[in-house]
Amino acid sequence: MYGLEATSVTELVYSNSVHAAKNVLVRYFAERRMGTLLEVQADTPVAGINHRLILLTWDEGEAWGIKPDEKAKLLADEGFRIYSADNGVITIASKTAAGVLFGLGFWLRGLSFRRNGHVDMPECYDIAESPDHEMRSFFIATHRQDNGYKWWTLERHRHYVEDLALWGANLAMYIPMQFGQRSAKSWEQGTPEANDWESMRNYPNMVHELGLQVGAYIGVNDVFPEDELGLKHAKNGSSPSMFISGEEAHVCPSNPEAREVLLRRRQELFRLTNLDVLYISPTDYGGCGCDDCDPYPATYLDLAKETSALLKQERPGSKVIVGNVLMTEPLLKEQFYAYFHSPESKWVDYIAYAMHGTALSLQDALQLLPKEHPPIVLYPEITMMDNWGRIGTMPFTNRFTYSLDRVTNIAERCLNTNHWDDPGSLMLNQSLPLAFNWETMKQDVIGAFTYSEGIHDDSNKVTWLDYGWGSEFDPVQTLEHYCAFYYGSDAAPVLKEVYMLLEKQSILRCHKAFCPPLGTCGSEGKTNAELMKHLLALAEEQLPEWVKLNWRWHMLCFRVELETAVYFFDKENTSFIDARTNLVDKAEEIYQMCGHILLLYPGTPWNREEALRIVAEFIDNRKAETMDAFTES
Repeated sequence: MYGLEATSVTELVYSNSVHAAKNVLVRYFAERRMGTLLEVQADTPVAGINHRLILLTWDEGEAWGIKPDEKAKLLADEGFRIYSADNGVITIASKTAAGVLFGLGFWLRGLSFRRNGHVDMPECYDIAESPDHEMRSFFIATHRQDNGYKWWTLERHRHYVEDLALWGANLAMYIPMQFGQRSAKSWEQGTPEANDWESMRNYPNMVHELGLQVGAYIGVNDVFPEDELGLKHAKNGSSPSMFISGEEAHVCPSNPEAREVLLRRRQELFRLTNLDVLYISPTDYGGCGCDDCDPYPATYLDLAKETSALLKQERPGSKVIVGNVLMTEPLLKEQFYAYFHSPESKWVDYIAYAMHGTALSLQDALQLLPKEHPPIVLYPEITMMDNWGRIGTMPFTNRFTYSLDRVTNIAERCLNTNHWDDPGSLMLNQSLPLAFNWETMKQDVIGAFTYSEGIHDDSNKVTWLDYGWGSEFDPVQTLEHYCAFYYGSDAAPVLKEVYMLLEKQSILRCHKAFCPPLGTCGSEGKTNAELMKHLLALAEEQLPEWVKLNWRWHMLCFRVELETAVYFFDKENTSFIDARTNLVDKAEEIYQMCGHILLLYPGTPWNREEALRIVAEFIDNRKAETMDAFTES
């Protein structure tokens, strides 16, 4: 094994088009104290290349005499080749700059980061990889309800996109503008509102600099609050055909004046943001349940078609996704999927099989579609289960597809009750019919974009990205690789078990409610909490020093400590006061490190006093609830 350490020097040569991959490598070398990189940008052929590491695209490599071999010629555009020569020189190459970035991630994950700071590296490489799925994406919901994304600087966004690109992400999606939560002054240069929106406006350029595509999520019919005055408001709740889950400043798309305003605002947005992909959601958020908009799926698709035309006018070559969120079985059969038998549907590029849209299984949906139909992409929820990220690291590994697993009929229940029914217990109910089977239905879809409201779901994003990349995918093996990469090889086996126990705790709780009190896992939950605390202490002894500066480690510690506090501290015990204060201190530290808000509800800026009150409430509530759970068990 070769090795890298703080005193080592690695020579790096890179071609013009792979600056992004080079910059990521420099950052990781610095953060992980892997020694010094001697950088050489090669505009012209490099005579007698003796560098340890070479990053290039094949078209530029030919000028140096480096050409693709037979294995490389068989790869897709985003595939990569990693090989080493007898002298130890390692080459990472691809047809595209993005492919080089994906290859760099594969190479970095193949290193063993040891407790003593040493980094072991295989002696030789002969790797050729191409992705299975066309779309490997994550969607960060940069709106008022998230756990911190909306306050990030562009640099912080860049680092996180880079992290996920190393796992194969080729499309970064976000909410550039939730009109109802902002102001028309966001587009007036020099105003505080415009300064606040600046990072969202520049997000696409940042993503494109990395060689990736960028996508946006928009509601179908929201406008700025100033626009809403005098226009016909949208109707929320149950409609004649489906449940409408709107938020702020939605207007009726069947009203000509309102439709003109909402389409004009979208055209302005498309001029300001350089988008490759657009997902137009039918509801949650958005929609209108008035009689004029009934049947709503027809209204939605007609409006989405006009919106798509505006996007493609401003951004030729861009793609549009439509979805099935909160549509009931009759609507899906008679209107939504039936629409794609019409020539009118040719504008649709992708159909999203979405969370809260599983009133029909994917297999049934495919049978309703014509043979030639837009490709299916999955739109799973990975972020809200078990308290919306307020309690820290939230892994779902064995059940990573929970939001698409079952035919839940959430839409029907919401329509009948006129309010959101609890989706958590339904999603985890394995007695319901299977909706999507990740082991057998991979060939039926061309990828996924995962819904995220915070970095507490980081490992879930990685699981879905790895699923999209590799035919040999195993979610538990992905978790092993994740732990080794972010916590070091020595601590990884123990921390994998901690992650699996955290998933078990969430499933125990969420069978009862989507956001349950923490103490409702019964005696099994108490046993799990004791074991997690023990394992975490063992793992800490095996960590490289750089891990202790990583937000992932701190957030994991916070979650385990909170799980433990719920079971082992009483309000009357002086230890409770210390535990509560310590948890708030940790939450504040994590917020400073990575901008993630713990303890508080999504959308609430950090407030120490409120956080103290909430953590006291979390732990306090366990008295009656946990005792009930113990009795039940």
